[in-house]
Amino acid sequence: MITRHHKYLSVIGWYGAVAAIVGYFLINFAGVEVHSPLFLYLNLSAILSIAFDSLRHKAYASTSINLIVATLTVVSIVKFLF
Repeated sequence: MITRHHKYLSVIGWYGAVAAIVGYFLINFAGVEVHSPLFLYLNLSAILSIAFDSLRHKAYASTSINLIVATLTVVSIVKFLF
């Protein structure tokens, strides 16, 4: 049985999926650069949201991949800032 608590947590995963699609759209159709802060922060929030949802569902391989990609994104953000 899905409780209200689980429904609210599912929103986090859905946010990640939508944010990833929006990021893809921005790169391919709106002329946003891959290394722009807008894309990097949107991508990081999407990745972390999906990683959280994957972990919640005990999908450890997906969680691991998303955390690796999140780490790479953080490196890109730091590189952009400095």
